[in-house]
Amino acid sequence: MFKLPMIPCSIDMYNSKLFISALVYLSISCSYELPEPLPPSILDAGTADFGRIAVLGGSQSAGFMDGALYMEGQSHSVGAILVNQINQTSPESVVFQQPGINSLNGYNPAASAVDTRGKYFIKFIDPGSSQPFKDTHSGEMPELYTGPAISNFSVPNLRSNQVMNPALSANPYYNRFASIPGTSTLIDELLEYNPTLLFLEMGWDDILPYAVNGLTGDENGDPDQLGPADLTPVELFRSSLEQIMEDLITKTDAQIIITNIPDVTAFPFFNSISPIAPINVNEAGLLQAFYRDYNLQVTRYNATAETPRPVIQFFSDDPPNLWKVVVEDPTLPEILLDDGSLLPKYRQMEDGEYVLWSVPQLPTAKGDGFGTFSPLHKSLFFTEQDIVKIQESIQEFNEIISELIVTNNRVHLLDCQQIFSRWATEGIATDGVIHSYDFARTGIFSADGLTLNRRGSALMSNQVIDLINNIYGSNIQHADVNDFRGNEFVNDFD
Repeated sequence: MFKLPMIPCSIDMYNSKLFISALVYLSISCSYELPEPLPPSILDAGTADFGRIAVLGGSQSAGFMDGALYMEGQSHSVGAILVNQINQTSPESVVFQQPGINSLNGYNPAASAVDTRGKYFIKFIDPGSSQPFKDTHSGEMPELYTGPAISNFSVPNLRSNQVMNPALSANPYYNRFASIPGTSTLIDELLEYNPTLLFLEMGWDDILPYAVNGLTGDENGDPDQLGPADLTPVELFRSSLEQIMEDLITKTDAQIIITNIPDVTAFPFFNSISPIAPINVNEAGLLQAFYRDYNLQVTRYNATAETPRPVIQFFSDDPPNLWKVVVEDPTLPEILLDDGSLLPKYRQMEDGEYVLWSVPQLPTAKGDGFGTFSPLHKSLFFTEQDIVKIQESIQEFNEIISELIVTNNRVHLLDCQQIFSRWATEGIATDGVIHSYDFARTGIFSADGLTLNRRGSALMSNQVIDLINNIYGSNIQHADVNDFRGNEFVNDFD
């Protein structure tokens, strides 16, 4: 090891000059240039067939981000990143054609009740608050796709039973690239492409509509007339997935990677807004007066009721200077008033419950009093029982997926249930950078709280790459997650 010589304190000027000259000489003569990094190995596909890679799935696989399908999000879909990594070292370019959306902000169906809105962005509306909220850019309806034949057949909000149904053309995201809208089916389009390697994501959009609407839909709805907030019935999911798999196995020679469903209740959509917020004495007094007559009726009922109802309380020492959001709860017992009308079923939120990210505004004790003077509808909050119900449904769906996998050695599982659970509990780090399981600046979820952002898609793609390399003996290189940007943030105050 090179060590600098000791310098005596009494060194004279001449020796000082000699010593400095020696240091300069050493610094020049000992300079060292770092070697050029080794070029990545030429792609070895192993036993994988990258001839015609295809993707079939819902919102996540389509590149749907921030509540919309738009150009930048679509270009960072899992399939697009996967094929880009293959092409980094492949001697022959692999083609992966998406039905280009050609829209800067896209179409946001959840935010377009009044006018056409585009992707979400995250904003802070109060410089003293750590609670972000969301807003939208202006949007545009999807235009018809007229480009080359596609290999990404994913459709945002796709349920499993719609893959074989020509009525899927009512979905504008499929209608724009359907070969014959109203007649063709998504499975027929895929079979005509005849993939050699297929990434299949089913079930996420069978669960999420029921969950994001606070379980206000039907969990056992009519299979022929499912509402937008309904859960896909378990047996309908089973029969639909069985038919999809039978067609793929008997009509193609594709190698198939299928995902299962992660615990969506841990997604930031369901746990990012606290049910407790600050309140001052004046606000508490106004609200307590507002609910005085309501509380009198509840107190009178509770005197003889077997199942009492909670009163609405804004003055509290535990915790101090805080209030719990007021909600409508249809499960509360009925109270018949003297005039024959029913007392509204209100209560305040409890520990372990969450306001959903779909709320049109943050709960406040000011102005219109959203969540105080105006209680939240059941579709806008999640109870502990809701969480259990969704987790049970996910488990039922995942068991069906597992049963289908063991019946054919061409089908392999990407265990998203385990992967996402590990990310949520153990954290995510890539090359020393920590990524959070939310939509913060370091987060992996997009501003809608349900789909992965560009960084999250890169992480997901790397999981697919690991599986392909392990199963087929390929050597696809990982995407550099830190090269992908996070979410858009805006400060909405002066």
